[in-house]
Amino acid sequence: MKALVIYKNDTAAYTLACELNNMLIVRGLTVKLIKSRALTEVTCPQADFAFVLGGDGTMISSALFLADRVIPIIGINCGTVGFLSSIEPDELPICIDRILCKHYSIQKRMIISASLTSNSETINQWNALNDVVVKTCVAHPISITIRLNEENYTSFRGDGLICATPSGSTAYSYSAGGPIIDLALSALVITPICPHMANFRSVVVSSEAELGFRLDTDYEAGLYIDGKKKISLQKDDYISIKNEGKEACFIKLTPTNNAERVIYKRKQITNKLA
Repeated sequence: MKALVIYKNDTAAYTLACELNNMLIVRGLTVKLIKSRALTEVTCPQADFAFVLGGDGTMISSALFLADRVIPIIGINCGTVGFLSSIEPDELPICIDRILCKHYSIQKRMIISASLTSNSETINQWNALNDVVVKTCVAHPISITIRLNEENYTSFRGDGLICATPSGSTAYSYSAGGPIIDLALSALVITPICPHMANFRSVVVSSEAELGFRLDTDYEAGLYIDGKKKISLQKDDYISIKNEGKEACFIKLTPTNNAERVIYKRKQITNKLA
C-alpha cells in the first residue's frame, strides 16, 4: 500500500510527519512526505490514502488538490480548532491500524466552482470546498443582486454574502448565523453578512441551481474563496457559482454528522480554555 503524508509548514507538523512516516514504514507501507505549500510544484504519485497534518487551511488545499486523483484523505489536527480534521496526534497509532484494516467509510464532500465575469469577459475560475464570499472591503454596506437559474432572485444590502457547501455550512456561514447543513444533502446555503434589513435570512437551495452574485455598488469589495481573498471586485462584476460534480473524499472513522461535529469541537475548545 502507498500513502502520502502532507504537512503544513511548521516545526511541530514536520516532526509529527516524520514520526508518522516511521509508523507507516514499519507497517509495510510506501510513503511520500510532501510539504503542503509544495503540492502544486511536486509530482504527486497515486496513493491509497493521504494523511494531512495541519489546520483547516491545509485540509482544504490538500482536498482540492487530491480531488481529481480520487485519493481519500484523513486530517490530523495540528492547528487551533481543526474542524475538518478527524483525529488528534495522540490518536494516530490506533487510527492507522483501523485504516489499514479498512475499518472506515468514505465521505464525499461537494466542491463548487466560482467564475468571475468582468466587462463581459471571464477573468478567472476557482474551486471551493467550503465557501465563496463577496464582502465589502470598507466600513460601508454594499449592494448585491442575487440571481438564481439565470433569473433575478432578490437584491441584498449589507456587508456581504456567503455561498456555502454543506462542509462550509459549519464555517463562516455558521458564524454569520446560517444553518448547519447535513453532509448527505445536496444543497447550498446563501447566508447574509450583517444585512441592512434584518428580515433577510439564510436561504437553502438545491446544489443543482446556478447561482450568481452581481455587485451593484461603487464601494470596494472582494471575492474570497475558502477564506482567502482572490481578487478585488468592481461595480457590475458577476460571480457565477456552480456545482459541477467534483467531490473530495474524506476518510470517516466515526459515524458523526455535522451537528455532532460542532458540539464535539465546542467541547474541545472549552476544555483547552479551562
